[in-house]
Amino acid sequence: MECIVLLPVSSVQVAGTLVVHLGDAFSPSSTASDITLSSLLRSKSDLPSLYLDRKIDISSKSGLDVHDTDSAIQYAGSWVEADGRRFDGIGNFGPTHRGTLHFGAVGSSLSFTFNGTAGYLQGTNTEETLDGSPPDSGSERLEWECLIDGKPLASSTSMAAIVPENNWRFCEWDDLPAGPLHTVIYNVTGGTGGRGFFFDRIDYSPTPGSTRSNHSVIIAASDPRITYSPSWRPLGLNKMTSVHESTMSFDFVGTSIAFYGQALASQNKTDINYRIDSQMPINLDLPGNLNLTQNNQLYFETPTHTTGKHTLTVTYFGNPGVLPLILSSLIVHNEVEINGNVVTVSSTKTPLGPILGGVFGLAVFLSVIAITVWCMLCRHRYRPRRRRSGRVRSADVLARPFADFSLSSPQLPYQSYSSTPYASRPALNPAPSTSIQTFSPSPTPLRNPHRTKELPPLPRRSGSVPYPPQPCVMKGQSIIPGPQYPPRSIRHQDSGLRLLTDVLPIEHPPEYTPT
Repeated sequence: MECIVLLPVSSVQVAGTLVVHLGDAFSPSSTASDITLSSLLRSKSDLPSLYLDRKIDISSKSGLDVHDTDSAIQYAGSWVEADGRRFDGIGNFGPTHRGTLHFGAVGSSLSFTFNGTAGYLQGTNTEETLDGSPPDSGSERLEWECLIDGKPLASSTSMAAIVPENNWRFCEWDDLPAGPLHTVIYNVTGGTGGRGFFFDRIDYSPTPGSTRSNHSVIIAASDPRITYSPSWRPLGLNKMTSVHESTMSFDFVGTSIAFYGQALASQNKTDINYRIDSQMPINLDLPGNLNLTQNNQLYFETPTHTTGKHTLTVTYFGNPGVLPLILSSLIVHNEVEINGNVVTVSSTKTPLGPILGGVFGLAVFLSVIAITVWCMLCRHRYRPRRRRSGRVRSADVLARPFADFSLSSPQLPYQSYSSTPYASRPALNPAPSTSIQTFSPSPTPLRNPHRTKELPPLPRRSGSVPYPPQPCVMKGQSIIPGPQYPPRSIRHQDSGLRLLTDVLPIEHPPEYTPT
């Protein structure tokens, strides 16, 4: 005969609370042989509060939470996603997890493969159908079974009665060998009249050193990473404070965080506030005067923030005469990584270092290509210019001061002047010219100015300086006598190769009149 063990709890804070172990047997007296869990929950006068003590408590250490919408859960058969918020007011085990459930009819099953040593499967325990109506009269009750690695864990025959509750553990497992993967299976084997199973979530303790992504992290109240002010004290596996302006803080990496606690019965309401980082605090009123102590109560869940490191700070504004603040666990929603025995939350963003390195390398590569193309274009542009201009000849750019030349333009008339040599001076209004031409006077003009005549080269005397040339008097100019200066010689020298341009200048040596 399957019975229930009732153990009183000797604790001042939770006086009258009963700890109930499901599945344990004892030898009841004749007057208590018909005690069931259903009758215990409904005896509110004798039991002001009831706490279900589970054999497997993931909240006592960090674990992973797998929601019913997680893609790692494999559904087979007829499953429908249901709105779990309509069940949030039933029982005293808190609301449904994140407001969603999966409803499986008869013949449906689900499975989940994990790397861990302990865990449990939870759902909403109710006889309601999917549309919220009661089952048909005379219909058969829901039947189910739970297997771990093909071995039976529990079944519907282990339940004495249907107690409407959320977060009900239909099956749990412990002491699994670490290392190999394990698979838990839940089968809906029977039931008529529209009955079915409302599945909520799976929580498990991961194997140290394993890695699992896309799950939420359960942070126990006793986790050393949580910082409490001195007024906080233990309450079983929970943490409690009743001192005004007590605080707790927790650093996490994720998008949001949920605060789960315990609300004691028959206590006046109080208020708290919480804030994320340096944002404005959000004030909350905690309801009081409850008939039953509410376990696994969701106090708040923060809005979604950008993935990254954040700090949650909670401040209590009550006092010893009102509802105390009790923390059971925190749940961080984000992808997670498990290294050793520590559960850490990792950012969903791509690592920035490899991206910056790749961008820098690509920029350098493109820069090298751009410089190479630019150099090739410059070389290609320079070669046609050299081909158009041809080979540079020294005769085109070098002046030959005393080369033979001929006069092909009309000779201007000249006026006689003193034959005494003197240094040339520029005219008052010289005509623009690219070069200064000086001529030596001739005693007689040319008979035919239009005739071309070869001029003999000028005589040279070694070791002597030639006489300076005499200026040629242009038409309209007069010779103005001036002081005589000692002669000085001017010799045009070869200045070397000129700079190349699109149009090369042609330079001529000085022209002289024949003597």
